[in-house]
Amino acid sequence: MALKKLPPTPRNLLDPGRLVELMDLDIPIGLAKRPYYHWEQLRHRKPPGGYSVEEWWSVCQFRRGIESHELPMTSESGRHFRYCLTDRIRRALHEIDQKAAGSISASGLPDDDMRLQFSVVALTLKENTSAQLEGASTGHAVAASMLRSGADPEDKDQLMIVNTYLAMNQIASMPDELKIADICSLHEQVTRGTLDNALNAGHIQTPNEKRICIRDNRSGAILHEPPPAKVLPKRIQALCDFANEAKPEKRFLHPVLRTIALHFWLAYDHPFVDGNGRAARILYYWLAEKRGFWMLQYVPISKVLRKQPAKYGMAYQYVESDRNDLTYFFEYQLEVILKMLHEFLEHVRHRTDEVNRLQTHLKSEGFNHRQLALLSHALRNPTANYSAKTHSISHDVSMPTARSDLTCLAVAGYLKVSGRQGKMQIYSRNRAKLRGGE
Repeated sequence: MALKKLPPTPRNLLDPGRLVELMDLDIPIGLAKRPYYHWEQLRHRKPPGGYSVEEWWSVCQFRRGIESHELPMTSESGRHFRYCLTDRIRRALHEIDQKAAGSISASGLPDDDMRLQFSVVALTLKENTSAQLEGASTGHAVAASMLRSGADPEDKDQLMIVNTYLAMNQIASMPDELKIADICSLHEQVTRGTLDNALNAGHIQTPNEKRICIRDNRSGAILHEPPPAKVLPKRIQALCDFANEAKPEKRFLHPVLRTIALHFWLAYDHPFVDGNGRAARILYYWLAEKRGFWMLQYVPISKVLRKQPAKYGMAYQYVESDRNDLTYFFEYQLEVILKMLHEFLEHVRHRTDEVNRLQTHLKSEGFNHRQLALLSHALRNPTANYSAKTHSISHDVSMPTARSDLTCLAVAGYLKVSGRQGKMQIYSRNRAKLRGGE
């Protein structure tokens, strides 16, 4: 969706004398409790104090300019991107500081099952008409089942999910210092086998290649024209310097704002033919983890973006149309993060309660301490396998006792025979009965 009207610049609205007069008045500009309106939103609202909407916008622009902070990222014209620390941003960052940089010891995180439920789906999107959202249509349950079993992907959608999962594993082992080669490697992983031309995976566009513009699906109007390919090496190196905090900056930038800015920056530069959105979101998760906000890797922001593609795209347009004011994108992304963070923490609480209730129930069935320990482990490690030998070693009991423990659990339906190793039966968790809050 394209903007219907571009915001006017203040110098085209008022003479300097009138502007000075208005600056002395208490006209809301959206830095405190009031919303940070873009012209597209503000022009449809009734101005305060009987002033014209143009006067209201002029005051907003000048006061926001005074309050704004520059980022090292620039547009092609050389204008720096900037942002204002609104009350809405400050409150969101405070809440994220409290919740996303902590630990959840009671839940047993991180474990394989939680990674499959959250980390995998974090970048898994359904087919979407928005040019800025890319992803797969395979359901999360199917994806999790496929990854648990180790089955090969059957189509492009499933391959995208596998790629995402492997990329999320890759960022955990990446160095703290981001390099251009790392970005290319991540892009190659998330797009492997999914592009029309396999040579484009991990390949930054060069000057002899046609740049891809972002267009409105309905009208065909250009929504974003990325910088020319000849400047991409310099711009991507500047992006890496920004992520690494390699150069002195005038003001402290909160780590979460830095991750959001990094996401925006890569998508804005659009260095790859396709898959820029996926690469940008992977970078977002990498920097969040490196800066101590590890919990954000379990928060699937794409779930909200999938439901609100127009709002996501409009946030980009608000920034570009209003003199590179990144405040709009910061506020939108923080809203998305908090929404999914709340959902994630609620899921963890629900899962923990269910596990506790199930463990209480299992105790009432008369299982011994060895069997309860095995079932507790199986609840948190759904892909684990057990045998009489491993059970015997773990609990220092005889083989007949170990076999008796496992047979009893299988008869009760909590374990199932999943294979054999020589003459020994291999057991695994029976998910139909031992679900643990999934």
